[in-house]
Amino acid sequence: MDAEEKQKAVQGAKVLEKHGRFDSAVQLFTQVGAYEEAARVLSSQRRFAEAAQLLASHLGVPIREVYSLGAEGKKMALLGAICYARAGHTTEAVELFVALREHQRAAEVLQKSGDSVGAARVLASAGTKFSAMSPPVELPRGVSGSAVTIESARKLEKLGKLELAIQAYVQLKRYGEAGRVARQLGKASDAASFYAEAGLVFDAGTCYVEAGDSGKALENFIRLPRDDAQYRAACLEGVLKVMDFGIAKRQLAKGVTVAGMVAGTPEYMSPEQITNFTAVTPSTDLYALGVVAYEMFTGHVPFRDPELVPLLMMHINDAPPSPRSANPSLSEGLEQIILKLLQKSPDERFADCGELRQALEALPSSQPSWTPRADPY
Repeated sequence: MDAEEKQKAVQGAKVLEKHGRFDSAVQLFTQVGAYEEAARVLSSQRRFAEAAQLLASHLGVPIREVYSLGAEGKKMALLGAICYARAGHTTEAVELFVALREHQRAAEVLQKSGDSVGAARVLASAGTKFSAMSPPVELPRGVSGSAVTIESARKLEKLGKLELAIQAYVQLKRYGEAGRVARQLGKASDAASFYAEAGLVFDAGTCYVEAGDSGKALENFIRLPRDDAQYRAACLEGVLKVMDFGIAKRQLAKGVTVAGMVAGTPEYMSPEQITNFTAVTPSTDLYALGVVAYEMFTGHVPFRDPELVPLLMMHINDAPPSPRSANPSLSEGLEQIILKLLQKSPDERFADCGELRQALEALPSSQPSWTPRADPY
């Protein structure tokens, strides 16, 4: 379509709009690449989400790369972000604004949604101050109107202005203080991310426990050195709460399931049991069967550690050692079956026991005899 034909089509779309045939006008504008016009028509009908999605889908680059666009592309992306904001799609609006380096606008959207902590974090990450051009965003200044200092931040906290205190601490990059105040407000997830940013991994892990995110809790607890006084507390108080083991120590009797240990025995637990117990499916039992098979043919379980947290993280992150490295007489076919049972993702294991049975029946009928190696544990 040449320029003259496009102009005629645009005029035709405007006629359709004038006569109230809005959907037809949007369709025609879109067909000829007049995306901003199409978005304008949708916005006039207060269909902001549709307008935003139309614009975003025609940017031609991933959201994170919109800053590399030319002036027209950036203008379209900015219009899309504004439409997302007017539609109440905060996450999408903030993502686009940040990608465009419009951090002030991103902060305004977060502030209006009630996420003043997020607003402060966006600005702090960009090294941006709240602008006087944006009255909806309250500037976290000292009580006397002076610039933010550690003293003014503490004064805001003392006066009970905790949200503003958090913003001030974040601007000062005092993330540990921001985490402490966020925790007072009951914002465990925010507190956890602040503590993690500050390098306070035990506090971060504890707050992730409170927020119900066992995976991130473990990721932080595992960073504690074993000689740290808080390491044992992380094992006994943090992870055990997440998994609802109901025991004070897992070393009461090695290899024995203790009463009250409802989530599973650590050596046999699947990754999904550890990170999200509600996501457990029958495939979890296949993983445990894989551990049993591994133990049966090698003399020991695939993952071993005297400490609980490293053991659980092995199930989440580490590939099991080759069973044939412990038992060379094991066939390659049987090894592959065991390793498939131990895949991290449930989707990569056998679909069910019927499929497992078929795989086993396809193996040669005889397997060499062997003597398992002694388990050093």
